[in-house]
Amino acid sequence: MIRFDVLGFEFDNVEPAFTEIDAEFYYHFCERKLYEKGSFDAMLTAEGKAFGAGELAVPSADYMKGHGSIVTRVDPSDLSGGASPPPAPIVAPSAPITAAVTKTPTPTADDTGEITIYGGPSDAVYLINVALKDAVSAGEDTNNINVAAGDTAAQVATRLAAAMSDPNASAVAVGDVVTYSPKLGSTLTKLEVTVT
Repeated sequence: MIRFDVLGFEFDNVEPAFTEIDAEFYYHFCERKLYEKGSFDAMLTAEGKAFGAGELAVPSADYMKGHGSIVTRVDPSDLSGGASPPPAPIVAPSAPITAAVTKTPTPTADDTGEITIYGGPSDAVYLINVALKDAVSAGEDTNNINVAAGDTAAQVATRLAAAMSDPNASAVAVGDVVTYSPKLGSTLTKLEVTVT
């Protein structure tokens, strides 16, 4: 028997006009279109409409075979409104962490130096060593930080800046770059980095 669905489309009531996908969407077979369930229900309520008998159901397996659509690509257990497991998280591939001095400080007063961290999320445990000397400092300052497996370049840069211990210099991380500054009016005479 041919009937009209809530949207005014003809359908053969042997099979439903709509099915529910993953308890979040309605799929309309006539239009081959998804509707977000909450907003569609609100529209039906506002218009004083409701699904008729057999209009919203799980279609037969034979019907599904002959109607290639988004529904045929959905896990059949999701058609009954059952909750499906969340999609697997996208995991960034791991890579070695490396570091380099990307701006060498010059002997000009107040000139800065930069170290850039590359790679990640870290594929292994690393040790990063930064050697720095401000012209007014009595000696060279050495900062060591451990890199854990899974650390991103930005996380490593932040920890590297926080490890600065020379009272005559400062470090600030922005993204994966650490900028080292000398004491006001001074110069950085050394900036080196190694990763082991």
